[in-house]
Amino acid sequence: MTETVQGAEAERAGLLGVTFLDLNTNETARFAVPGDVTLQRAWDMAYDELGEVKRPGDILEILHTGQPLTGDLDKTVRYVKEHLAHDLRFQIHGEKGGA
Repeated sequence: MTETVQGAEAERAGLLGVTFLDLNTNETARFAVPGDVTLQRAWDMAYDELGEVKRPGDILEILHTGQPLTGDLDKTVRYVKEHLAHDLRFQIHGEKGGA
C-alpha cells in the first residue's frame, strides 16, 4: 500500500486526509496518510503531489489561522489533528517580507 490513498478507500484503511494549499502557486494537494506519519513527511509529500520543490524560506501554517507549524514538524499527523488543526488543512507560502 502506498502512503497516498484516495477517498473512501482511505477511510476504510484508517488513513487521515490532509490538504495543502500552496500560496505561491495557488494549487492545492489533497491526499491521505497514515496517522503516524510526521507532519514534515506529509509536507514533503505535498510538494510531490503539487509537482513543486521546497523553496528556501517556505513556511507551513494552519490554513484558517495562519499559525506557523515550524516547531511541530516532528509531530505525527494524528497528533496535529487531535491538538492543532482538526481539519488537517494547511498553507504553504514563501518567507514573509517587503518588496
